[in-house]
Amino acid sequence: MKKKKTPLLKLGLSLCGVFFMIALWYLASYLMRLGGNTILPYPHDVFVAFFEILFQPGAERTYLAVGWSILRVVLAVQGSFLLGAVLGTIAGLYPSFSHFMAPGVSLMRSLPTAAVLTVLVAILYGYRGLPDYIPVILGILIGLPIVYEAFRSGIADMDKDVGESLELDAGRKSLRGVVFVSWPMSGGYIKLALVQSVGLCLKVTIMSELMISGGMSSGLGVLIGEYQMFLEMDKVIAVSLLSVLLILAFDLSTSALRKAQKSKLKLEHAVSTEKSPKD
Repeated sequence: MKKKKTPLLKLGLSLCGVFFMIALWYLASYLMRLGGNTILPYPHDVFVAFFEILFQPGAERTYLAVGWSILRVVLAVQGSFLLGAVLGTIAGLYPSFSHFMAPGVSLMRSLPTAAVLTVLVAILYGYRGLPDYIPVILGILIGLPIVYEAFRSGIADMDKDVGESLELDAGRKSLRGVVFVSWPMSGGYIKLALVQSVGLCLKVTIMSELMISGGMSSGLGVLIGEYQMFLEMDKVIAVSLLSVLLILAFDLSTSALRKAQKSKLKLEHAVSTEKSPKD
C-alpha cells in the first residue's frame, strides 16, 4: 500500500527542487565565465538587485511599473468580461448565434499572441497615448473566448427542470430571468473563467510590454526592456523574478478556488448525466 506524502515532506521536496535549480544556475554562470562570458549574473547578484529595485533609492520606478501592469490587467479583464458576458449570454439563449460566433471564437483561441501584437503595434503605434493600451486590447482578445464560453456553457447547459420553471415564471430569455436565475446558476463556470482570464492577462500583459517597451509609459515589461538596453542583466532577471512572483502569488491564491469550482462542475455534470436517462 502506498504511503501518502505528508505536507512537510512535500515542502521539503519542493525546497530541494528550488536549491537544485539555484545550484544549476551557479554552475551555468561559472561555466560561462570560464569562457569569458559574464552576461549571466550569479544568483546572489540577482537577489541583491532584487532588493535594490524594491527598497533602494529609485525604487518608485518599480512600484510605478507594477501599478501600470496591474492597471492594464484590470482593464483587460473588465473588457473581456463585459464583452464575454453579453456575447456568451446571447449565444447561450440562441443556439443560432452560438454557431455564428463559433468560427470567431475558435480563431481567437488559436491566434499567436506575438503575431497579433505585431499587427496591433503596426496599427496603433503612431497614435499618441495608444501604445500604452495595446496590452489591454491583446488581453481582451485572449480573455474573451474563456469568458464567452463560460457564460454560453452555463446558460446552455442549465438544468432542464430549472429551465422549464424559469420559462413558466419569468421567461428564460427575459432580462429578469437572465440576471436573477441564469447568471447565478452559471456562477461556477463564470468564477473559473474569471480566475483563468486574470492569470492569462497578467502573463500576456508583461510579455507585450516587453515587446513594445519603447513607446510605453511604464510597466514591468518596459522596465525589463530598459535594463536590458543597458545590459544590467542582474536587474533584468530581478524584475523578471518579481513578475514571476506576482503571477505565482495570484496562482497560489486562486488554486483552491479553481479546484473547488472544477470539482463542483464535475459533480453537477455527473448529477445531470444520471438524471438524463430518466427524463
